[in-house]
Amino acid sequence: MKIFYFSATGNSLSVAKQLSDGKAEVINIAAFDQNTAEDHSIGIVFPVFCYDIPLIVKRFLLNTALKSPYIWAAATCGSTVGYSFVTINKLLKKRGQKLSYCKKIVLPDSCIAFKTPLDKQPQMLSAQKDIVKKISQDIAAKTENPVFKDKLLPINGAAWWGMKNIFGIKNKRVNADCDKCGVCVRICPVKNIEMRDKPVFINKDCENCFACIQWCPKRAISFGKLKIDDASKYNHPDITLQEMLKNNQS
Repeated sequence: MKIFYFSATGNSLSVAKQLSDGKAEVINIAAFDQNTAEDHSIGIVFPVFCYDIPLIVKRFLLNTALKSPYIWAAATCGSTVGYSFVTINKLLKKRGQKLSYCKKIVLPDSCIAFKTPLDKQPQMLSAQKDIVKKISQDIAAKTENPVFKDKLLPINGAAWWGMKNIFGIKNKRVNADCDKCGVCVRICPVKNIEMRDKPVFINKDCENCFACIQWCPKRAISFGKLKIDDASKYNHPDITLQEMLKNNQS
């Protein structure tokens, strides 16, 4: 089994590792450079961004032929998957495949605009193990379930417009607390940040994944109106910065 994942703050990487249980190959989509993947079972683990799949996951599905009789997906989200699974199924159908199984895991949200209350986070994290165990059992049994969407209108475009134009996340800044450690440069999954006199955001292919702002040790980055504080700072407790950086380079 191969498990492809994309993770910005650790939720999806944690789930992918649990699903693998040390037996399946766990592959970072951000570091994958082939156009074909083949196995008896292929999984895609990803975070939900604005009610849909991240652009990097979409590009992966458009550019990579997944050759498997059983393709499944697991989405980490703060509450809803929106149209994520529907989108994946549509992209797979273009290559004559289908999404056989899908499941969501509700975990603390790393999006500062919709931060998960601190008192709710322990319960979400505690429930992860049992949910992932059930997913593992379903995958082992090659269970099939209908592709579903949470009951929403297709508002991902409007949601992104709001994030960029109301919250202003397209306006990324680095303040005087930056010590040029380079974590933001190395954590960016699409190499959208360069170190010059200070970190510079190119903004050509930005995923708006919040990895740089959440992993910055000095809390020196802001996204428009969004700034890190004690209530919005979040990385999955089982995932370290060192592991994230290593996987981005593999």
